[in-house]
Amino acid sequence: MINYLKELKQSNEFEYYEGANAKEIKFIEKTLGICLPDAYLEDFLSLGLED
Repeated sequence: MINYLKELKQSNEFEYYEGANAKEIKFIEKTLGICLPDAYLEDFLSLGLED
């Protein structure tokens, strides 16, 4: 998973930013046909919730 994220960050096809809301995460899961672990989602989502 880490290697995939590293490659994704370096790809010109995707815009990378830290943090995402739950709706965005579900969209990515559905689009890619994957299901991310809950622990990963909690850490990832927490990056974008500090307002």
